Amino acid sequence: EGQCTPRCGWHDLAKDQKTDPGKASKAGRLAVNATEGSGYGWCRLDDLGKRENLFRTVWRNGELLHRMTLAQVRACAQKAVTG
Repeated sequence: EGQCTPRCGWHDLAKDQKTDPGKASKAGRLAVNATEGSGYGWCRLDDLGKRENLFRTVWRNGELLHRMTLAQVRACAQKAVTG
């Protein structure tokens, strides 16, 4: 996935708002995968194992890798909801 020189390493970042704990985010590099039954789950990218990561890299180093129209995004979301 992302490229990193030995100097910089990876640092997990997450927000944890004191005024609204419901807005806390997950820390680290995450993956989304299909679960049994038509559901979805998440895990840390390092823990994904052989499961397929459903996240797709869209931008890398300032280069657009995957372009989608709004209609394509909506169709993809609808497919995920209805199966």
